[in-house]
Formats: sequence, C-alpha cells, structure tokens
Amino acid sequence: MLLNEYRLQPWKKEHQEFIVQQMEAYFFGDGGGKPKEYVPPPQ
Repeated sequence: MLLNEYRLQPWKKEHQEFIVQQMEAYFFGDGGGKPKEYVPPPQ
C-alpha cells in the first residue's frame, strides 16, 4: 500500500529510508499510519 499510495520508488535511497521507518513503526512501535489520502474499498 505504501508504494502505491505514496508513489515510492524502492531503488531510491530516500524512499528506502521512508519504507524502513514505516516498517519499524508497524512492527515495533504504535503501528504504521495509513496515508491520509487512503480510502478503504467498499465492503
């Protein structure tokens, strides 16, 4: 979801750092945050 919503390019160093921050927050912190533009699909 992060790659798509933020249009990240994993081969760029600054994008890799952002992904690592989000993974650390998700696995070891309070949880990762969803992008503010995210709209969940209808159920």
